[in-house]
Amino acid sequence: MSVIDAKPRIFVFDVDIAPFMANRVFDLDQVRQYPGAEAFVRLGEVLRARGMMTVTADAYLQSPMRTEPAVCLSNELTQFTDILLSMPHVVPAACMTLESPIVIHDFYREIPETSARFRHVFLWKGARECATGGAQFHEIHWPYPNLALAEGVPAWKERRFLSLVNSNKHMPAPPTPTLDLRHPRHTYRQFRNAARWRRLEVSEPWLRSDLYAERLRAIGHFARSADFDLYGRGWDDTSLLTKAEAAAVASSYRGEIGPLAKIETLSQYKFALCLENTSYSGYITEKIFDCFAAGCIPVYLGDPDIGQSVPPDAFVDTRVFRTFADLEASLRSMDGEMAQRHLDAAQEFMGSAAARPFTQDFFVHEVAAALIG
Repeated sequence: MSVIDAKPRIFVFDVDIAPFMANRVFDLDQVRQYPGAEAFVRLGEVLRARGMMTVTADAYLQSPMRTEPAVCLSNELTQFTDILLSMPHVVPAACMTLESPIVIHDFYREIPETSARFRHVFLWKGARECATGGAQFHEIHWPYPNLALAEGVPAWKERRFLSLVNSNKHMPAPPTPTLDLRHPRHTYRQFRNAARWRRLEVSEPWLRSDLYAERLRAIGHFARSADFDLYGRGWDDTSLLTKAEAAAVASSYRGEIGPLAKIETLSQYKFALCLENTSYSGYITEKIFDCFAAGCIPVYLGDPDIGQSVPPDAFVDTRVFRTFADLEASLRSMDGEMAQRHLDAAQEFMGSAAARPFTQDFFVHEVAAALIG
């Protein structure tokens, strides 16, 4: 029996996000401030209960364990991936991402090649047709810890109107080449990268779906109202915003809130804007589920196929409205009976089999099965 055929007793999580390295990704106190990361703590617990050691790639490669048979899960492609996959005793079990394609567009562009290097890939539904390299495709879902209504939330009619909880982020800007005859090679690379970006914009529609900009437009409209509140990281820095955008932020920003306080904050509002980073099939993050847990009606924009995963009655679909003014008029005119219909649909969904793929337990079970069977 070859070394790679020996049953691995070590699970290597190939991740190079600084707060997660040095085995910190398996520490609940360390990762609970990062949405979705608790799932990896639970994954580690499940694997250890089955007799495996758990270690991050940086720690594995620096320890005596690096000569022992191991099974590897790569979070995208990292500085360690090539080294790990070159080791004959490391099983390239799976590669996954929970990140938006608009943030890591190079990774998404290389999915065909990546899926040829692993036995399994866990990706958003929209990547299925790209994963042609031979790996078994698994449609990934956001691993939400507890799909249930939080205890003690205020009555819906007693709440403020609308909130938005998002970080101040911007889509990576397309390269703008400048002609510099003194540095022809540098100039050539700039123009080559700009041409490549334009080709990507044509072939990959998600690269043109900048919902970061849509958030700013929403803030610009709703900040005119005294009962709209903005929360999140980075809004104290308005250096990249226009004067009008900065003024809208200044009038509505109520500060940063931690993940553990997010449900409590959302429970103070009737509605919350839920705008994903981009519009991509299957890309549904924690935002809509946070609203469900808070008894708040989500106003959603993101996954173009959201109605196939979440009942349409459980949220307000922004695509129905031509302008934010039309959306606001509809929200303000919603009576208690209609609101309760949305809230009931959300609660029914959370308790149904259709919601199970969005639970942390489902995620952990699916990934663990791919790693060790």
